[in-house]
This record gives sequence, structure tokens and C-alpha cells, in this order.
Amino acid sequence: MRNSMNGKMFVALLLCVFLSEGSHVVQITKSVRNQTNPAIYSSAVVWEDDRNGNWDIYGYTILSQEEFPITINGSNQYDPAIYENYVVWMDERNGNYDIYGYNIMTQEEFPLIVNESSQINPAVYKDYVVWQDYRNGNWDIYGFNLLTGTEFPITTNGSNQTNPAIYETMVVWQDYRNGNWDIYEYDLLTFEETQITTNANNQTNPAVHRDVIVWEDDRNGNYDIYGYTRLQEVQITADQSNQTNPAVYSSTVVWEDDRNGNYDIYKYDLSTQEEFQITTDSYDQRNPAIYGTIIVWEDGRQGNTDIYGFNLPMTSVFTLTVTVIDTDGNPISKASVTLGPYTGLTDETGVAAITNIAGGSYTLTVSAAGYQGYTQLLSITGNETVIITLERETSEPGAQVSVAVTVKDTVQNPVSGATVTLVGPSTYTGITDTQGDVAFFNVVSGSYTLSVSAKGYQDWAQPVEVTTDDIISITLVSNLSVTITAQTASEKPVPGAPVAMTGPATYTDTADAQGKVTFSHVVHGTYTLTVSHPDYGTYTDSAFQVTTNDITTVVKLNPEMGFIHGTVHWDTVETPAKNVAVRIYDQAIGVLQKEVTTDFEGRFIVEVPNAKKYYIIVEDFVEQKYVGISPTNSLARGALTLIIDSECRVKGVVINEAGEEIAGADITLKDTKDQVRAQGTTDSSGLFTIKVTPGTYSIEIAQQGYLLSTQTFTVSHKEIYNLGTVTLKKKPEPRIDVPEESPPVETPELPSKSLMVPVLITLGTCILVVVIVVIRAKNRSDLAKTVLISVFTGIIAIIAMWILFQIG
Repeated sequence: MRNSMNGKMFVALLLCVFLSEGSHVVQITKSVRNQTNPAIYSSAVVWEDDRNGNWDIYGYTILSQEEFPITINGSNQYDPAIYENYVVWMDERNGNYDIYGYNIMTQEEFPLIVNESSQINPAVYKDYVVWQDYRNGNWDIYGFNLLTGTEFPITTNGSNQTNPAIYETMVVWQDYRNGNWDIYEYDLLTFEETQITTNANNQTNPAVHRDVIVWEDDRNGNYDIYGYTRLQEVQITADQSNQTNPAVYSSTVVWEDDRNGNYDIYKYDLSTQEEFQITTDSYDQRNPAIYGTIIVWEDGRQGNTDIYGFNLPMTSVFTLTVTVIDTDGNPISKASVTLGPYTGLTDETGVAAITNIAGGSYTLTVSAAGYQGYTQLLSITGNETVIITLERETSEPGAQVSVAVTVKDTVQNPVSGATVTLVGPSTYTGITDTQGDVAFFNVVSGSYTLSVSAKGYQDWAQPVEVTTDDIISITLVSNLSVTITAQTASEKPVPGAPVAMTGPATYTDTADAQGKVTFSHVVHGTYTLTVSHPDYGTYTDSAFQVTTNDITTVVKLNPEMGFIHGTVHWDTVETPAKNVAVRIYDQAIGVLQKEVTTDFEGRFIVEVPNAKKYYIIVEDFVEQKYVGISPTNSLARGALTLIIDSECRVKGVVINEAGEEIAGADITLKDTKDQVRAQGTTDSSGLFTIKVTPGTYSIEIAQQGYLLSTQTFTVSHKEIYNLGTVTLKKKPEPRIDVPEESPPVETPELPSKSLMVPVLITLGTCILVVVIVVIRAKNRSDLAKTVLISVFTGIIAIIAMWILFQIG
């Protein structure tokens, strides 16, 4: 009642807040940074926010329009979820992802799960928190009870279970145990697991509210939204574009939709079967969440990502008020009122109010101890008030007896939840308990029709005479079928695979040509499912549940795998064979199993079933196949070295310009790195043939007296590349240049010795005169004059002698 009143107050005030903006769409956050992944409960919205340079969790109260931080840790916090005062998220402050929580009322943060492995994608409802957990080496679903402080596993299957959601005690998730993603459900009270979807394609991202489960589904080649409600599956969207990330509240389903070239938010009403486009902005609106009539999402229209909200019309849900009285007009308290999936109990005034009812047609059932039951079909199109009058059960004194009914299946297991009805002088209806028992008291004696129905069983009915107290035992036959399809990892059928289900009963058969086995009238319960094949290994599921729905599942046989790996070379280990096809064949049947291409160093790796032997063919070298290859369990050993004769040749003939063959010409082949790879010479006919490995080469042909000839070519494996005729040109004869005669250059003759004698005598005489004058000079003045006269006279004499020399 507290939640109901809070919800009504929240919706009323929220309308005032939103509609005062003049539009159904309201911008909640206005930071210039990014706000994503919103969640909502009542008047509180939470999201992840990067305004501080890391991702924190922030909150907003719609009623007060106040924003507040929840985390301020310097690491990243993601994926918040909220219920009442509790906010939970995944937190990487410890170097991995843990689950943390926050109490809005007390403003206290607390760690929920701190484990060395990662825990992500939390969800919360009332006292339960669930998440996906990697502690066992795969993703499992775990739970935590906030009241008792205890942690517990929900799934223990060896495959991956991810993306949990929770409502009341119902946990749903996506599950890969069948080789594709299915939706599964688990009840925290009954500890029963149920497979919701059995389609061989993928069903992911589930959400749940009340008895409605929704998910995204790719069975039609795109992503559509599907749902499961009132024990049947329904397709919600059929547009050929993608609809993803659904959320649900009551009968309203919302999702993100790219039919308009961007992502918009759409909604669908399960009661009216009407679809409506919420956002029309050309930017992306994604990740919607819903509570009551409020939808929130992340929105890119401002250039960053903000949180926006939308208020749905109030006519989406209604209230039914039922007043139950007897024939005298007196109120009947504690009368049970059931309207489809909605239930209530009358108070002391005989009134029961059922709220948040989606519009539609329902069966209204009212019952009370000592009164005859009441049933009618009721159409809910608005708020309704009805008055129901119950008649007292009538009987003659002494004519009332008790009837106990026990319902079991064909292996004598009790059938709980079966509807048992006695129709005769009066009508009595009850539901069997966990022991399969139901009892009727004060039954009026007479002829009755006793009928029993239970989901997953054939209906049972027969006439009975009620005259005394009686115990009636009924056996129900299951109407469930289980179809198992055995496939390889590449989705090829595995005919002849033995299939066995062992549990409450045992069922065995062999897969047909399509790899299928169908078991009919399968007793409800938990089985060990085993599918095996000598070539593909064994699949075992020790918790295979057969509950209330037909099961069609695909089992992927994944044998124990090993590796075949190694290196391929052309001709020698010095030449890796890069980018060539390596084909792995099953040696027993000669069927191709895998084909890979070598890398730039000639290496290859393939993974194949370990129990077989194989042979290898490289490209089309069938005659060079390697046989008897066994896989290894580790890449650290068992590497193969495959040396393939490439069968490559290059040939040609060398001639001169006169057409004559040149013998003994040197042939040199170089690779693209100018490294010499092969050499040879021409024979007496000028022919040459040289073995090479595949690749690109430059060829040089040299012979003394001829110019060097070069050209480039590419040769593939098994190719004989023909250069054809190569003509060498002769080197030109060397030229000797004779310089022209230059006119003679006259060289002056040196004076002869006979002419030099007078010059020397004259020079010596002058020197002697100067010496004598110096000795005999009386003073410095005379000395100077005499010296000057002597020097001058000597110079004149020398010049005169030189002139005479040139003339003579």
C-alpha cells in the first residue's frame, strides 16, 4: 500500500513538473559532459556521468528537480540500477569490477561484492541484488540478500549467463548453454529454473516486470522486440530495421529503434496493441528506462549525451475496485479477487482495489470460504467499480462431505499448481499444493464432473458421485515434447548421434538425418541430457529442465580440440611459403576439415577435433601431401615443417645480334632485396634452365664482350617462366684519340759561355774598383760620392754588355 500511494503521488507531481515545460519531453541533465545509461525508480533517476574526467554515478530527484552526486571515487563506476533508496553499480576502484551500493536515505556507500574476478551488470529489486560473475572462469548469475547479507549462486552451468534482470523473486537472463543465446528464468523462492525461449537464433538483453518478460530477438534477420506474457510468446515489433535495448513496466514496453536512420525511442502498449514514437529528434536517443508513466533515456541532440525524460498519458493503467457482499448486503472480508494476473483481497468493508491494470479483457474470479465462486469476463478500458454478490453454499443437514484430490504424474511425482474443479449441485475450485493435494470441505452430495488441468499436462475429466468423504487420486499425462537437434559448431546436423534424457523417466533415441530427436509426453522434472558422437565428442547438461513448455533446443557438439600448426617452405627451410593455402583433411574419409592461409613467415595454425588423424595438402600439390598428422594439445610442441617442391623454373636462350647462340653466359637471379637467389650458365646452344622458388626476381645475363642484360619477372608455384630469346649486344671497340700538332713555341736562348765571360770580367772589375775607392777615401763625403759614381758606372757597363750580347 505504501508503494501504491507513493506511486500515485509521484505520477501526479511529475505531471506538473513535466507538463509545465510545455511539452512531454524534458531535458533532465544539462552538463556539457556526457551522461549515459539512466535508470529510474519512483521520482529518482540515476546515471553514469563523466563530468569529473572519470565515470561517476549521479542522481536526480524529479519532484524537487535537484541533482546530487552518488560516487566521487577517482576510478570508474558504471551501469547503475535503483530500487527505492538503494542504488547499485559496477566499480573498478580495486583494479577489477566489483559491485558497490549506496543508500540515498542515509547517504552511505558500501561494498556489496568484492572478489578478485569481475562482477558486472547489477540489477536490484527490494532486498535482492543480482549480477553476472566471472569467478568460475565463465559468466554466471549470482545474487545477494540485503537483509541477511548472504551471497548465493543462481546459475552454475559451464556456459555463459549474462545481463540479469529481476522483479520480485523472478530473475531472468540470457544464456548460451544451447549454443545460442536463450532467455532463462529462475524463481528465488521455489529454486526452479525455466527456459523461456527455445528459438535457435539469439534472444538477448531481457527485462521483466510482473508477468511480462521482453527481450531483443534476431530470428528474422534483424533485431525485433519479443515478449513472454501469460504463458505465451508474442512478437512486439516487426519493422525490418533494428529494435534493441527493451525495458518494460506493466503493459508498456519501450525500446530504441533505428527505422528512421537514427535511434529513436518507441513504446508499445500490450493491452491495446498500439505502437507510438516517443522521440522524433534527428540525433540518437538510446538506452531507455521506464517507471510508471515516465520514460528516461540518453540523448545526443546537444552535441554531448544528456538524460531526457518523457511523460506517458495517464490512461495507460487503470484501477478496478471490487466490493464483495452476500445476498443480505453484508460485506465479505478476505474474499479472493483475481483479474487475470492481478490479485487482491477484500478488507473488512468487503472492498479490494487492484491498481496499475493494463487495459484489456480479463477473467474476474471471486471466491470466499462458505460461498459459491463467481466468474465473469470483464473488459478494462478505464477505472472500474463493480459489486459482486456471492451466494452461500446450500446443503441439507448431513448431506455435506469432504473430498480430497491428489494429482500426480505418470511416475507418481506430485503435480503442484493444478486447477481442480468439481461441477455439480455446487461448484468447487482449488489449486493443488506442492504435494499435489487439494481438499474441498462441506461439499453437497450429488453427481459431479471432476476436472483437472495443469500447464504442460493433458486435461483430465470424468464424472464422480459424491456421497461420502472420499480421496480421489488422479494421474495426469504430460503433453510436453522435447526436440533435440544435434549440430556441429558450424551448424551442420550430426545424424546418428545417440541422445539420452535421464531423470524422472528415461528417454533414448538416435538423431535422424537432420540431427533431430523428439521425445513426446515427457515427464516434468530435471534431467541429465547427453548427446554424443565418436567424431564430435559428448555434450552433457545435468540440469536440463522440463517444466511447462515444449522445448526445442540445439545442442552444439564441441569435441576436445587440438592444434595442427607449423611452417611451410618452398624447396628449402630458408624460403618461407607465405600466403599459400594449407588444407587439412580427415584421413579416414578424405573430407576437407579446415583451410587456412600462411602468414608472411609461412606459419599456419588450425584447431581440429583431437580424436582424428589428418593429412595436409599445400595449394594443389596433391602428390606431396603429408599424412598421419595428429593434433597436439599445446602450441608449445608438435610444430610441423613442411618443405614443398615448388616446381618453379625460369628458362630462356641467349643469342648475339647476329643470331648466334652464346654459350657460357652467366645467369644471376636476385630477389626484391637485391640478394642473389640462384645462378647458372648457358649451354652450348645458348639455353639455360634454373630452379627457383615462387616470387619476383630480377635476372642479369652477362658475357665478356657484351653489354649486361637485365629484366624483372614474377613466377608462381608450378610455373616454368619462359624469358624467350635474350639478345646481347656487343660492347663498342675502344677509340684512341691523336691530338692535333701545335705551332712551335720559341724558347729564348741562354747566353753562351763565350758571351758571359766579358760580362763577368766587367762585373768583377767594378767591384774591385769600389773596394779600392773605399780603402783610399779620405772622408765619408768623398767615400759616398765615389761609391755612387762607381756603382753607377758599373751598372752602365753591365747594360752595355747586355745590349752587345743581344745584338751579337
